[in-house]
Amino acid sequence: MTSCIPCKVPAWPFLAGSCFLGVFALLPFMAQWRPMKENVLPPPAEELEGWNKLFMKGAETAYLPLALLLASSLLVGQAATAGGAAWSEYLQLFDESRFIHVTSIDFAMLTALLPFWMGNDAQLRNWGPRDTVVPILSCLPVVGPALYLVLRPKTFMTGTPGSTK
Repeated sequence: MTSCIPCKVPAWPFLAGSCFLGVFALLPFMAQWRPMKENVLPPPAEELEGWNKLFMKGAETAYLPLALLLASSLLVGQAATAGGAAWSEYLQLFDESRFIHVTSIDFAMLTALLPFWMGNDAQLRNWGPRDTVVPILSCLPVVGPALYLVLRPKTFMTGTPGSTK
């Protein structure tokens, strides 16, 4: 999540808080977020240098998004083939366990926010099929965002913003 240019609040406290509080820690940042003035995505290659940009560099390659797509497909497949007993146990836990209840609501809220954030990223990257592909991908929980990361334009060692490999 990139911090917005006009706001003075950095994104890292909200991201750190989201490890413990989920989307509930991200909502204040999302509420005050404003889009950037200039197109800075995909990032230039020099912004991907250094150990602190390792995850961002991985997201701009094909390897991390493909690994996320494979893992998410396996998890969705496992959930789809779990059977009725597992789903009834989940529903029972949803009613009885506050942790399961809150994490399920957190997942639903993050999924509901996906169309906005994926559409914004696609617009900043000037991705042509964003009007048709992003709405479809944002309706696919877990697998949709991973597939979007695979399909979106990337910069890797090109050195110029807006160029893709």
